[in-house]
Amino acid sequence: MLLLDKIDTVQNRAIRLFLGVHKFAPNKAVTADMGWVSSRTRRHIEILRLWNRLVNMEPTRLTKQIFMWDKGFGRGWCKNVRDIMSEIDCTEHFTHNVAVDLASARTYLHNIQCEK
Repeated sequence: MLLLDKIDTVQNRAIRLFLGVHKFAPNKAVTADMGWVSSRTRRHIEILRLWNRLVNMEPTRLTKQIFMWDKGFGRGWCKNVRDIMSEIDCTEHFTHNVAVDLASARTYLHNIQCEK
């Protein structure tokens, strides 16, 4: 089990404890009752938020230069961003260094979470 999966497990336990439901209650049901999204969805939104900050940054900044250098390798953090963008069907944003609309990305990721 990945560390990130354990975070969801802890979140689900906390929800069950707060709501006072049985440990076999479906995760989707208790999460929907609380109105929460999964930690995975929150994490992906924060990654996209950082992406937006980096692509909108002045090209003279060292952070932006390192970001562009790292993006050229196509692995590591930038690969994760590309994977998230392909999941929400906006790979052209990655290719052209364009900011992502976070509201629509949140909706799209939430819908994916609900389908699983």
